[in-house]
Amino acid sequence: MIKQFTFQKSILVLFILNWFSFKAQQEPLFTQFWNTKNFFNPATVGLNYKHQATFLARWQWIGVNGAPELASYSVKLDKFHGGLGLSYLHDKIGFSNQNQLKVNYSYQIQLKNESVLSIGIAGGIANYRLDGIWVPPTTPIDPNLPVNFNQTNFIADFGIAYSRKKFNTGISVTQLNRQANSDGYQYGEHFYVFADYIFGKVNGFQFKPQILYRTDLNFQSLDVNASIFYKEKYSLGIGYRNRDAFCFNVGWDIKRKFRIGYAYDITVSKLNNGVSGGSHEFVLGFILK
Repeated sequence: MIKQFTFQKSILVLFILNWFSFKAQQEPLFTQFWNTKNFFNPATVGLNYKHQATFLARWQWIGVNGAPELASYSVKLDKFHGGLGLSYLHDKIGFSNQNQLKVNYSYQIQLKNESVLSIGIAGGIANYRLDGIWVPPTTPIDPNLPVNFNQTNFIADFGIAYSRKKFNTGISVTQLNRQANSDGYQYGEHFYVFADYIFGKVNGFQFKPQILYRTDLNFQSLDVNASIFYKEKYSLGIGYRNRDAFCFNVGWDIKRKFRIGYAYDITVSKLNNGVSGGSHEFVLGFILK
C-alpha cells in the first residue's frame, strides 16, 4: 500500500512538473514581485531608486525538489537620462536547471506633473539544462519522456514603464527571440503587466494595492497583493495567485536603506494534495531613493 501511494505521488509530481516546465511559463513566479521588477521589465531600472540591490531566494513547493534564486542591481544615471542594471537568475525544478544573466538599460523621459515615462531594453544569455534520470515502470525506454539536453541562447527583453508620485505601471515582454534546440525545447515570449498605487501619508499608515499579470500565451497568472505600511518602515500584506496560492508577506526597511522581506504561500492547487507544504520566500536588499 505504501509503495503504491509513493508511485502515484511520484507520477503526480512528474505530471505537474512536466506541465509547468515544458508547456507553461519558463520563468519563475515570485510572490514579492515588487522586488523583482528589474528582472521582468528593464524600463524600471533606475526609475524609483538611485540604487537598488536585491537578493531573493525562494523555496518553491516544499516537498518538491527545486528553488529559484534571483540577484539584481540597478543604478540611476542622470547623465544618460536613465538607468543601468544587471540581473542573474538561477532556477532548479526537478531534473531541469536554468541560468540567466542580463544587462538592462532604461531611457527616461520627464513629463508634466513630476511623471516619468521610461523605455527599457535588456540583453543577455540563458542556459537551460535537463539531466533526467528516468526509471520507466514497464519498458527500459519511454519515448514520451523528455530527452536530456544543454542549451545556451541569447535573450532580449523590452519594457515600458510610467511613474507619477504614488502610481506606477508598466508592460513588458521577455525572451523576445524565440529559439529552439534540436530536441524541440523552445524559449518563448513572456508578457508582463504591473500596476500599484499608494494611499496615505509617509509619516503614518499607507495602503498599497498592487497587481502583476503574466502570460506566455499558454498559461496565465495573476498576482493580487494588498499591503499596509507604517512610516515606510514596516509592512504587512496578503495576496492571492490564481489557481495556485494564498500569500502572506512581511517587510522591514531599516533606515530606508536596507530591506528584509519574507513571504509564505499556502498552496491551493493540486500540489496541495499531500505533495507540497507551501512555499517560503526571503528577500535581502539595499535601496536608496
